[in-house]
Amino acid sequence: MADSKLITAIGEELECPVCADYFTDACFLSCMHSFCRACLEKCDKTYGRGGKTSMSCPMCRKVTMLGKIGVAALLTDYTSNRLVERLKSGIKERAAGYSKVDAMTCQNCRDGVVVSYCLSCCHFICANCHSIHSKLVAMKTHEVIPLKDLRKGNVTVVRTENPQFCGLHRLDTICFCYTCQRYQCDLCCMLDRNREGHSCTEPSHNDNSESIAEKKKAGIVKAVGILSKKRSSVEEQQGEVKRMRASVKRHYGAMKDQLKSTHDLRLRTVTRVMTEKHNDLVKVIDDDQQLMLTKIASVDEVLGHTESRTLEAKSIGDNALKDGQHAEIAAVNDYLESVISSLDEDVTPDRVLKQIKQYADKVKLTPIAADKDVESLASLGDIFRPHVWEDIEVSGLDLDDPLRAICYNAALESFVVSSKNSISTIDLDGKASHVFTFENGLNVQDIAVDKEGTTSYVLFDDNRIRVFQDQSWGKYTGVIEVPKNGRESTLSSLSINDDGVVIVGDQATQTIVGCSSTAFQKMTDISPIKMTFTSSGELAVVCRNIKQISAKSSGRWNEAGVSVKIFGVEERRENVVVQNNWQAAAVASKARNSSNVGLFFALGIYVLDDGRQLTSLAEYDSFGTQHDVVFKDKELPANLVDGASPLLAADDEGNTIAVYTVSNMWLFRRRDFSSI
Repeated sequence: MADSKLITAIGEELECPVCADYFTDACFLSCMHSFCRACLEKCDKTYGRGGKTSMSCPMCRKVTMLGKIGVAALLTDYTSNRLVERLKSGIKERAAGYSKVDAMTCQNCRDGVVVSYCLSCCHFICANCHSIHSKLVAMKTHEVIPLKDLRKGNVTVVRTENPQFCGLHRLDTICFCYTCQRYQCDLCCMLDRNREGHSCTEPSHNDNSESIAEKKKAGIVKAVGILSKKRSSVEEQQGEVKRMRASVKRHYGAMKDQLKSTHDLRLRTVTRVMTEKHNDLVKVIDDDQQLMLTKIASVDEVLGHTESRTLEAKSIGDNALKDGQHAEIAAVNDYLESVISSLDEDVTPDRVLKQIKQYADKVKLTPIAADKDVESLASLGDIFRPHVWEDIEVSGLDLDDPLRAICYNAALESFVVSSKNSISTIDLDGKASHVFTFENGLNVQDIAVDKEGTTSYVLFDDNRIRVFQDQSWGKYTGVIEVPKNGRESTLSSLSINDDGVVIVGDQATQTIVGCSSTAFQKMTDISPIKMTFTSSGELAVVCRNIKQISAKSSGRWNEAGVSVKIFGVEERRENVVVQNNWQAAAVASKARNSSNVGLFFALGIYVLDDGRQLTSLAEYDSFGTQHDVVFKDKELPANLVDGASPLLAADDEGNTIAVYTVSNMWLFRRRDFSSI
């Protein structure tokens, strides 16, 4: 039973994977898989590789290179062939009922009883085949051992020679072709001898047989050495690949760990920063609320005190009217008049309530765009806390003669104002002083002072600019000729930036030109009234809105109010701040800068349908966005627009603003709400 299982197991190993039958003339591919040679021939044709120099293994798909004669040149799997023969012989003996010892069948003719064993053929042969072995020339060299000697142990088989077959004709090899460098059968030898250039010999009868075998062995030794080195190199490379694979996994695993650690840290940091900012904003809101509630409480206390005095005084008056004598009535009358006078003088509640309302209407949470850093990513916004603008009375200024120009002088820390021929100054507390009167018969159009406050530029109505040094108005030190466009000019406005670039606006030619050595790109198609440079270098211009009434008549134009526009310095980037129903406007700049965005003030006057004239003053940036509001919808006297243009100037910090609207002159001072 055990022998049967063993035979079955061995038989399964000796089956061809293609035909699923025992090997027939088994041969090797380079991947060391064995197949029937005929099956490989069929596979070669089936896969369409006939005539090509390679084929794929039916099992592992590894490519095997083929010679010119194709599958016939593949190495024979002698071991598998021999085992198949022995297996088939054993199966046949069992089927015939022969004893394994006494009745073995000849492996050559498949008929006679075995009497001997051929070491060269590796076959058990019968007496007939033994006789033939001794007669055939090709088998004369075969060593045949009697079976009885083999059974008794008289002969020891040291080495069994594998039979050598010709790869082309499957016959025993009897000669060696020096040209082809291979052993051949007698048929190949006979054919090659007739071919030119081929030299064949019979190794068994040639003295060089041993030397040929030794050379081939040496070649095999060399090839085995090369293959061993190649195998060692491959094993080393495989080890390197293994180490590299482990290194890559460690490296990318470490990066993932680092990423997670960074993510967790950043998340904790953002959460912490956002919590801190939230708490800070809550504290700002709570502080503002408490401050406003405190001020409201103080107003309420004052009002309560006023109410008590009012009730008390009223009660005294009522009693005097009811029961008072002449002298008492006179005294009570004087007392009540003094109380009423003191109550009328106390305007604190009204003023504070107005300031509280002004502040409360403007305070808000302004979102902040998140940037790349953690701090800004965690930003929740900022609390915009508006300023309270209080007005300061201007004294000592003669307004009978309308003002033409106004600017700020940093050296004097005061505003310089001018009528048509008179120069005055107004300090930051509102006190005005006359400085100089021009007697050259020219009228002032505009004034500009440089950053240091030492050089003043005055534009007169002769279209020339006089330069005055160190507030010495008696004699000018130079004259700037404004470039002309080939026609009459009407210069209307003047401005200077921090780099000393002086520019002039020409309403007649609708241009703005530079008058200093520093280059300034000329601007056209602009009707400038007043101009100012913003805190970051842009140019804010009050322009007339000139519209053509009839396209057929180029000479008919209409002026429809004004606009405030901002122009970039490097390029003509135009932003319109306001262009609603303003009838007049003025602009002023300041040095204070916010986030590198240019800031300036713009005042506009507009007329309602009922004829009332209102004015508003606010802070803008160079993108046209409104920021702080100084005042809004302040009512002005009627017909104010028909007079001279309004004027506006601001100190370097933008904390004090001078406003002129023909009949009125104001100073507005910026104050924090907590300081009032």
